[in-house]
Amino acid sequence: MTDGAPTDNIDTAVRRVVDMVKATKFTVFPIGIGSGADMKTLARFSPNRPPLRLDGLKFKEFFEWLSRSVARVSRSTPGDTVKLDLEGLAGWAEL
Repeated sequence: MTDGAPTDNIDTAVRRVVDMVKATKFTVFPIGIGSGADMKTLARFSPNRPPLRLDGLKFKEFFEWLSRSVARVSRSTPGDTVKLDLEGLAGWAEL
């Protein structure tokens, strides 16, 4: 999550995160907060999923959705594909 743009060089961090995502060791949900969030930079961290913008200050709705999503993943078997709750996104994301 970010409400702006980076102040440091992030190239190494982006490379490490993308490598872990591609190796299925890491999942990224890039979230921009407010109109000043640098969505283009957020997108660099997530090769599989475009960044979403939080709708206003709906942090509670976001964390409830995230909690439900993590619970679904924890009930799955390694190697299973767990579908993202796209309907739940409407409760907190600008679509």
